[in-house]
Amino acid sequence: MPLTNDEILDVVGDLLKEIADKLRDEETPGNLSKKEILELVQKIIVDIVSELTD
Repeated sequence: MPLTNDEILDVVGDLLKEIADKLRDEETPGNLSKKEILELVQKIIVDIVSELTD
């Protein structure tokens, strides 16, 4: 049975919270460029996916 929209939103919301937590944990200066933030988010997503597929 396919996921409902609410189930998908729950999963995506949890993922976004985890990304935000990891961004806050990074030792980075407060004034990051949009590109730098996107690169950090990309790295975090790769790390999360790696953890999930181990």
